[in-house]
Amino acid sequence: MKRARKKIGIKKAAAIANKLKPLPVAPVVEQGELPIDPLRELGAPIGAGVTRLRAKKTGLPGRPAGSLNRRTVEMADYLLSRYKSPLEVLAQIAVSPIDELSASLSCTKLEALQEIRLAAIALKDHLHSKMPLAVDVTNRKVIHLVIGEIPGGDANVGGGGVGLSEIIDLTATESPEESAA
Repeated sequence: MKRARKKIGIKKAAAIANKLKPLPVAPVVEQGELPIDPLRELGAPIGAGVTRLRAKKTGLPGRPAGSLNRRTVEMADYLLSRYKSPLEVLAQIAVSPIDELSASLSCTKLEALQEIRLAAIALKDHLHSKMPLAVDVTNRKVIHLVIGEIPGGDANVGGGGVGLSEIIDLTATESPEESAA
């Protein structure tokens, strides 16, 4: 059976809170340096597999960076042993003649062409790598960002730019020359 809680007012709650004593604060203890090899420091048994991994890559236990999880590799091997590769299916769609594809899918030639195009786009990234983006790091333009009002409304204040009198409302339906007339 649940007991009903009795409601108390703010004054009574404040009086009870004022009677409470603060909890003692534990002294701050600085943490020492962590051991370089925590497994060996703790006396944990280190197997031959971990030792081989340490010698091979980073010297630390665990999977090397960029390598796939063992379960992921096993699942991919299992699926590929039973079914076609998705890349193979995409390649078959991409190279199939439009007439045959539209007949087998019972669709128009335009829809068949769209499916071929989509298959080719999906397959492209697996066959051709993207070209690296060229970044120009030699350009050293100075950009002035003014947040708020421009003092004096003069274009010469703050290193140049557009003065308040030169701002044009692009949403206006009539040209600035017509509005001035």
